[in-house]
Amino acid sequence: MEPRAVIQYHVRRVLRPSDLGNCLHSRSCRDAFQGTAPGYNGGVAKKESRIKTVRRVARRRGYRVSLSRVRDPLATGYGRWTVTGPEGGRISPARGWTLEQVEGWLSRQGKEAADAEAQAR
Repeated sequence: MEPRAVIQYHVRRVLRPSDLGNCLHSRSCRDAFQGTAPGYNGGVAKKESRIKTVRRVARRRGYRVSLSRVRDPLATGYGRWTVTGPEGGRISPARGWTLEQVEGWLSRQGKEAADAEAQAR
């Protein structure tokens, strides 16, 4: 079997950690297994960790961050996030925010709280 065909075969199939020791092309297989091969994972894991972090920070401050329930990709609110306050009031605009906008809003809220605490001392 030609080495190029072996590499393509390994990158396209689901790998287990035990497969890495038996592979002749360990670098390509390792990259495919860890999700660092070009175009392999698409940054999904990184975005999921950002989402978890944003939700955790918001929960600590008494807010709730939720993804829009719109399932039509052409709709206005598709993929947008809403922020709900402690009493259930909506803080984000009707159209919703992108994940970056929610992160920015939370960071501004944190700075304002720190400034208010510093002035109170």
